[in-house]
Amino acid sequence: PSSWNVEITETHHTAKVDAPSGTAKKIAAAIESTSASALQGKPVPTHALRLGDVFGEHTVHLAGPGERIELTHKASSRNTFANGSLHAAKWVYKKTPGLYDMQDVLELN
Repeated sequence: PSSWNVEITETHHTAKVDAPSGTAKKIAAAIESTSASALQGKPVPTHALRLGDVFGEHTVHLAGPGERIELTHKASSRNTFANGSLHAAKWVYKKTPGLYDMQDVLELN
């Protein structure tokens, strides 16, 4: 509802350069592509934290009068990202030259 707020927070290690992260931008774009009246046509505010050795955390905050919903993903190991990279490399190895993104890889699983 229009009385709600939608915002994103993301946290990564202190050596990460981009802020917000590409993942946070993708999440914001996905939310913005909906007709959510809470957005009122505005972009989703996204906040970046760079703390210690955090691998990656992303939270979508939905808050209304008297309640809040939070959807959070926390990566606890860089192996999570390495496994995804290996999966994508195996997938793209068989493809003809072209422009692909991870959504193409995910849709085939």
